[in-house]
Order: sequence, then structure tokens, then C-alpha cells
Amino acid sequence: MKNKNTDNGIVSKSGIRIAGDIYLRCEKQHNDAVFLPLRILLAFCSALFTLMLVRNFTGNSVRVGTLIYHCLICSVSLGAFASKFTIVRLCGGIMAFIELCIVVVNRSAAVSGFYISAEKYMELSGMSPGSWASHTIGIDMGDYKYIYYFYAMLALILCAAAVLSCVYRIEFPILFIFTFPLFEIGMYQGMECDTLAVTGLVVCWIILLSMHIINHTTNRAGKKNTYAIHERSKTFYFTSGQGKAEFYPVFMRFTALLGAAVFTVVILASAVTGFVRPEAFTRLRVNLHNAITRLDISNLDEFMSDLSGGSELYGVTAVGGTNGGVLGKTKGIKFNGTTALTVTSVKFSSPLYLKGYVAGDYHDNTWTPFEEDEESDVFNKQLKSMGYYIQDYNYLLRVNALDITGTAIDQMDIKVRGACPKFVYAPYDAFYSSPGGLGELSKPVEPFNDSYVRITKSQKSYSVDYYRFEAGDWLNKTMTLKKLTNGFDTEVRRAMNSYYDYVYSRYTQYPKLKGLEQAYNDILVNYLDGSGVGRSYDEIYQAIKDYFSDNYKYDLTPGETPEGKDFIDYFLTEQKVGYCSYYATAGAQLLRMFGYPARYTEGYMILPSQQTEDVHDGDYYRVAVPDKCAHAWAEVFINGVGWVPAEFTPGYSNDNPNLTNKEKGLSGGETTTTTTTAPKATAPAQTSPKATTTASATSKGETTTAATTTTVTTRANGKNTGKGTTTSEKGAPVRLKAPDLSPMAKTVLFTLLGIGAMAAAIVVNRRVKLKKMKLSCTQQDKNRRVEQIFVYSLKYLELTGVKIQGNLTDIQLCDRLVTACREKLTELAPEKLDKLDRDLGELADLALKAGMSENEISAEEAQFASQTMKFIADEITAPSLSAAAMLAARYIKGLY
Repeated sequence: MKNKNTDNGIVSKSGIRIAGDIYLRCEKQHNDAVFLPLRILLAFCSALFTLMLVRNFTGNSVRVGTLIYHCLICSVSLGAFASKFTIVRLCGGIMAFIELCIVVVNRSAAVSGFYISAEKYMELSGMSPGSWASHTIGIDMGDYKYIYYFYAMLALILCAAAVLSCVYRIEFPILFIFTFPLFEIGMYQGMECDTLAVTGLVVCWIILLSMHIINHTTNRAGKKNTYAIHERSKTFYFTSGQGKAEFYPVFMRFTALLGAAVFTVVILASAVTGFVRPEAFTRLRVNLHNAITRLDISNLDEFMSDLSGGSELYGVTAVGGTNGGVLGKTKGIKFNGTTALTVTSVKFSSPLYLKGYVAGDYHDNTWTPFEEDEESDVFNKQLKSMGYYIQDYNYLLRVNALDITGTAIDQMDIKVRGACPKFVYAPYDAFYSSPGGLGELSKPVEPFNDSYVRITKSQKSYSVDYYRFEAGDWLNKTMTLKKLTNGFDTEVRRAMNSYYDYVYSRYTQYPKLKGLEQAYNDILVNYLDGSGVGRSYDEIYQAIKDYFSDNYKYDLTPGETPEGKDFIDYFLTEQKVGYCSYYATAGAQLLRMFGYPARYTEGYMILPSQQTEDVHDGDYYRVAVPDKCAHAWAEVFINGVGWVPAEFTPGYSNDNPNLTNKEKGLSGGETTTTTTTAPKATAPAQTSPKATTTASATSKGETTTAATTTTVTTRANGKNTGKGTTTSEKGAPVRLKAPDLSPMAKTVLFTLLGIGAMAAAIVVNRRVKLKKMKLSCTQQDKNRRVEQIFVYSLKYLELTGVKIQGNLTDIQLCDRLVTACREKLTELAPEKLDKLDRDLGELADLALKAGMSENEISAEEAQFASQTMKFIADEITAPSLSAAAMLAARYIKGLY
């Protein structure tokens, strides 16, 4: 029978099996007392170096001393739970509880600090914050408390993970999972970082990884012995916890020094040789950059489904400054001035709409595109066989309209910078399948049914062919094109007729909402003289536009839609303020109610005045499109014209209220439109269809907010009806409110309270232990008394480093104790050592007699045992202890 591969021992050639425990002894004794502190130190360093990197990557002003303070408190308090002393665990629990309370009580400030840090990180890395910036609306970015509590929260999380991986378990993956993502978010961007922090974190990884590998290997034997031997590989397996506690501290110090030395040499060599990252790293950075740009916490489930390939709508979040059709989930939108696109084209005379995300199905406060079905397969397959996309509909219509004055085929070059890189941003009447434009990208371009066109690879620069038709704004263009006699070529007419039926069956459905019904009826009565029958599109469009301008206000921070309420209904009936996504959504649904197919679109809108940079002999102009140009609008399908923009947002009639005059390319300073928030409970007074606003700026969508002054009324006795100040007889303001403490001061104050509680617990613990020792060593049962005196005598000797372990007989134990005392206590006088040898031997004999025989211990023998313990405690142990060791003996072990 073939021998099994076991760990039961090894068989020599003579047939003798060696099994069980094997005693191995190093020439130099190693102390196991430092193993726990070193692991806590490793956890502390791992968390601290990670926080220092996050501090670099976000440009936060948090002090390194603050990071050290929180990491030290968290790592020591959490690591203290692994101590064998109850009082140490209790003190750790007190401090951990205080730190947790600080984070929990200030969790809102910590979350705000997270969003501030995320926005600063994206600014430093040159990325557009997208919808992330909406979370910092209304937050004072300069308030230090947000950053402080964010780092306090992050320190607690990182220290918990580090202590778990370094102290309670030697598990490298746990530490790596929590620290590497924070390390990589800045490194893949090539951001400047603290060399000490990078070196320290990598060395911490190396130390823990090395310990993890060794510990995993040594645990394979599954033995409780000091060592075990693998029969086949003849390998000695290190299985003793005590042995590891003695060996690992030496190994940790060695690995730390070696890792730091190697990493330092690598850094110096890279600096000397000028090492540059491989191109593969650059591509990886681009992919991660795109992932961060698309990420939005409010739609994390959709983002994760995109990563797993489960969603066709890849990266719809954070399209410009809007939210990819997700409505009412954020307080508003916020811009940071980054460049979204770079557009190079010929001169245009009216606002240029570059559409990216297009959707027509509204449900659960979200716009999503219609999925392909049997009906859409008809025209999609027919057009694909001819080399077209359904998105070419407008372009194909224009083929027979080349004789229109000002109509020409031009090319536009687009470079995606901060915008979502997964969409093709193209002007209306674009030829998406053009062989000379997007068609050259071949497979990377992929239309999603009849809505948007996506790029399935990281293609950030492309060209688009399109019909340029200069005829004023889009309403004028639509009316002009509608009068023309044009149509499709014969070979595509059948597919286009199928699409016409599809559009009217899909894009005319609207939700049954009270707010929509009220708005529809209001427009009919007050803006269309009571009837919409026979009205032209321009009349319907203008009526809806005027209705919004008269009754609603443009505002970038309208607030979130309450849970359980419909976005459109809440906006039209209660909120009455909003930005472009609000008006585009409501406008598209109102157009449907009037019988016009409409859908929702997100992209960018560029003003003609922004074309200020001449790049090609006066023919071509380059525009660095800022994120403030991100926009949402409705688009309507007009028979014979195709899909065209329908602008309903107040202030966007040939203008952009978010841009300054300088950003618009106009002279005259930095003044711009100021948005305001109307009262949300009360709508403005209803006016006639021809009613005008109180200021001329309002007619242009440029509302202004009057300055509001709050007056504090003061009574004769000097008290006021306001808050915070009062007025003396001379009229000088006097502060009533005490100065607020800084976050750090509050934390230190709570820490001091915790230290006070710890001190009280330590004092009580010492008294309890001393009382217990006194009762044990003075009890009536003399046999039990002597046994306890012997135990406490060994505890006193253990304070000097005299500690004997192993399965020994009493005689062997006594001999080892005497030998160890002579080796350790070399500074003692010879007469004291001789007395210790005699008395300790007699005490051991008495303990053996008390515990192993039926003989009674006499009063003289009990008295001798007590005197021996006192001699060991006061004359042997106490003189050999340092001040710190004596404190530990008093207040942790309770022996003095």
C-alpha cells in the first residue's frame, strides 16, 4: 500500500519514525512581548501612509499631524482588543467607542468632505466632475470641518481593515483590498505624491505579504507542536504560536529594512536613468479615467452592470453636467470650468447643438432609449444593408435640398476631453455612417436602436460630416425645411416609411400625470385661445415656451425630487424651478400631448460668439467647449424635416445664462446672468399669454435676485429679537455666542475625556487585582494559600524576564527557574541570588506538598511562603524594573 503524504513524522532508513514535538532552540533568546506592538505599528503605518497619499491626490489642507493623531488613536485602540490583559482591552474599547462616536455624530460633514475631496481630485487630474459636483452644491468648500471629519472617518475605516489584517489575522489580501484602490487612483494619473508615503506603504505590503506566505505555509501541518515534519518533502513546519511570536518580530524588522532599501534603490535608479512608464500603463490609465468619469454614486448599480457587460447603456451618467436621463436624484448641477470638448468647424451663425445621449422612454423618473424590437429591426436591417444608420435620417432628407441658400456639406472635428467618452457628439443633420468621417472608425461606432450613437472603444477624436444650413434659429430652420419639396431616394424610402410609423407609435406616448394635465389645459386656455386644433408646430412650440418663461424659474440648484413623487409632476405643480433637464423633460411630454413625437436629449450647446480662435486662414474656428455648455433639450419629429431641437429652457434663446461675457466671447467684463430660486410653495401670478415679466432681463431668460437684508430689532434694554448679537447703550455690538471650537479641539477634548475614563478604569482595575491577590494569599486554607503564593511568585519573576514554558516536572521547573534567575539577574548581589536559590526551591517543594499530597501546610510553612513572595517582589523584582515596567506591573498586571 502506498504511503500517504502525512505530517505525522519522518521515517529513517533504519525504520525508526520520528514524530511529535521536536525541541529546537536558537542560540539567542527572542522576546515575544513586542510581537503585538509591532503588528499594531504595522497597521498604523499602513493606514497613515495611505491617508497621506489620499491627501496628496485630493490637494486637501489637512495636516499630517491630524492624520497621525487619528491613525494612532484608531490603530492602538482597535489593536488593544488583541491583548491578553482585560484592562488593556477595556481601555481600547473606550477610545474606539469615542472615535466611532465622533465619526457617527459628524457623518454628514464626513460625507460632504468626501464629495469635496472627490471634486478636488478630479480637478487636479483634469477630469470633468460630472454629476459628482452636484453633491457639493451649497457646501462651503473652504470649511475645514468637512475635510477633517472625512479623514477621521477614512482613518477609522482604514485602521479597522489594517488591524484586522495585521493584528487579528495575518492576511495580506484584506489590507491590499482597502489600501491599493486609494493608492492607484492617483498613481495611474501620474500625479505627484509623497515619496515617503509610497515607499512606506509598499514596504508595509511587503512585510505583511511575507508574513502571510510564511504563516500560510507553516500552518499546513495543522499541528499544535513547536515544529512538525512533512514526511515527503522533509520540510520543517513552524506551527507553534509562541515560536512565531518570538521569530516574527525579528523577521518583520529584517523585511522592513530590506524592503525600504530595495525600494529606495529603485527610486534612485529611476531618477538617474529617467525611466518612463510603458505605453500599456498609459492605456490602463485612460480606461480607469473613463470609468471614474462615468461613475455616479446615485447610479452605482447601473455602473456595475455596465462593468459586467449586462447593460447596453454604457456610461450614461455624467454626460456633460447632466445625469444621463436620471432625474431628481441630485440637489443640482455644478460646473468647475473644465473643458468638455474641443470643436473645430467653419463659422456658424446660430447656436450649435451637439447631441450625445438620446432617449424616449420615460419611467421611474428616468429617460431611457427604446430597446430594439421586431418593428425597429425592419428599418435598421434595411438601412444597414445599404451602409446607413437610422441616425442618418436627417442627412438623407437633405440630399434633395442642396439648392437651399446657405446649405453646404461641411466637416466638424471633435475631440472629447472632459465629456463622457462613450457617446458620439455630433451636430444635427450629421452623416454618422460617412465613409470619410465616423465611418472610418468602423467597428468602434455602434448605434443604439434609433437613439444615440456610442463609441465602443476609447476613440476620443473624430470627424463628422453634416449639412450646414444657416437660417437663423432652429424654429426658422424647421419652418423653412418644412416648406421644401424633398424626400428620400427610392432605395431608402421603404425603410424611412417604416421608421415614420415607428416614431408615431413610440414617441407620442405620455404619462397620465396631474401636473401635465394642468399645464396642458393652462396652455390651451391662456396661450392658444382655448383650442389646439389646427395650430401649427411653431404656434404650439411658442405657447409651451412662453408658458415655461411666465410660470417657472431657471435654477441650477432646485433640490432633489422627494421619494415617491414623480419628477415631472413635482416640478410642474410644487417645485416650479429647475435647470435644462427639467424643461426638456416636461417640454417633450407636452409636445406629445399636442400630438408631436418628441424625446429627451443631452449634449452641448455652443454659441456662435464662442468661435473666437481662427485656426485655418479664417475658414475654421476652434472652440474649447467648457462644461458650462452641457445642456439638455427636447427634440421633436417633424414630417419631412426629421428630428430637430425644441428649446424650452428659459434663458437659452440664442444664449447661455451660465456663461460669463468673457466665456461667450463678448467684451464688457465678467458680468453674467444670475439665477434665482423662486418660492417653491407658491407659483407666480398667472398672466395672459402676452404677459411680460417685470424686468427686460427676464424676457431673455436672465432673472436676477434682489439683495435681501435682515434687520435685527433691538429693544430698549439692550436685548435683541435676533440671534447671536446684542447692542450696548453706546450701540456697539456685543457677542453672546461663545466661540466655536475647531474640529481638532473637539476631538482632543473628547480624547481627554476618554483618557480620564481610562485612568479611572485602570485605578479601579488595580485595586480589584490587589484585593484579589491579598485574599488569595491570606485565605484560611493554608494549602491553597501556599499554591497561590507560588503562582504569584512566578508572576513576579516573569516581570524580570524569567519565564519557563514547556511540559516539565516540578523538579525540572525549579531547576530551570534557578538557572534562569542566575542568567537574567546578573546585577543582583551574590548573597541575594543564593537566598533566592534556597528559598525558591523550598517554596516550590511547599507548593508541591500543598497540591500533590494529603499533608497539611503548617502555619510556619505558610508564613515562610509569604515572606519568600515578599522577598521576590520587593528585593528581586522591583529593583530590576524600569520606571515603565513598574508602571505596567502596577496598573496593568496589578502586582504592586
